[in-house]
Amino acid sequence: MTRFLLPLYGIALGASIAGAGLCTLDWRAARLAVRWSIAATLILGVIGMCFYDFGAWRASAGLVSREDYLRENSPDYSRQEFVNEQLAGKELEGRALVFFRFVYYLRVPYLYGNPDASWAMDPEKLQTDEAWLHLFEDNLIRWVVKDEEYPGPLRAPLMRLEDEGILVPCASQSIEIRQGNVIRGTPQRETITLVGLKR
Repeated sequence: MTRFLLPLYGIALGASIAGAGLCTLDWRAARLAVRWSIAATLILGVIGMCFYDFGAWRASAGLVSREDYLRENSPDYSRQEFVNEQLAGKELEGRALVFFRFVYYLRVPYLYGNPDASWAMDPEKLQTDEAWLHLFEDNLIRWVVKDEEYPGPLRAPLMRLEDEGILVPCASQSIEIRQGNVIRGTPQRETITLVGLKR
């Protein structure tokens, strides 16, 4: 967020200094208080920025790898990394249907499938095998990414597709995720599975 805050911080600081410079009161105590408050704000702001951005600066200086930094600080990065590794070089074969929330670092074609946030995923319309097969065909979906479980409203029909052999597990891996606060939450293990549409 620093790239958004730095311009605002500079504008606010400049406005404060300009306001102090325009102050024509001969009250020495007021001028001194204004100068000290601006200096304190500047010092505390720089210290806060250094504390907030320390990890990013370490990564940009090469002291920490980009991947380690993102695993620690980017929500769902381990999930995205798994999908990118599994589908690298298969981008022309189709898209992946993903249900996890953050998709910033996905480098393969995908369709966001969380029914709470995607209009394309209406659980009421996706109860039959035919409805799912139409969805897969219309959106060029070749794979489905399954976390521990599919999202609640879609779980039963997708599990049925697996049981019928329409969706076949292709790859699986245990990854570390964060529970609670998505960035600094408690680390836990989760099994993520790539399921392919049988041709």
